[in-house]
Amino acid sequence: MKITYWESEYDLGGFMNVRKIGAVGATIAAAAAIAVSVPGQAFAANYALDGQDPVSAGCSSDATTIESATVYANDITGAYATVDLRYSVKCHAAWARIRTNDTEYSTYAWIDREQDAKAYSCHALTWSSSLGAYSCYTPVLYDLSPLQSRAEGNVQIGTTNFQGFTSYY
Repeated sequence: MKITYWESEYDLGGFMNVRKIGAVGATIAAAAAIAVSVPGQAFAANYALDGQDPVSAGCSSDATTIESATVYANDITGAYATVDLRYSVKCHAAWARIRTNDTEYSTYAWIDREQDAKAYSCHALTWSSSLGAYSCYTPVLYDLSPLQSRAEGNVQIGTTNFQGFTSYY
């Protein structure tokens, strides 16, 4: 009797549906596992942000300074600058900002992305009352992991160039 019961059309159809659902579920699970295991596939990179102004792109509203580095030139004049690596979580973007109290020397900031050497710089220092210093900031670079960028500050006195670097972030 039990053998006949399991071979009935009703139960066989139910068994087939379970197998079909199981196969579909396994396919979906495998696709999800592949999507998660392939870096960069879950989110589209937004390289369109590269080169944009961090303020007008809306990236400065949640910006934080990840790291700062000091550019020393004390052995000649005592002049120095501080370069900041700025980052926006909202934009997944990084940029460099340099601050100094001395505009006598050529001072600039540089941001570069490690993976493709894409880079931007700024040279035109303007007074920032909120920072209490002359400063400029570079355009942004898209910087969502695994991408990494770093900031560089430069002060040129005569023919000597003094530099400070942050780590890659």
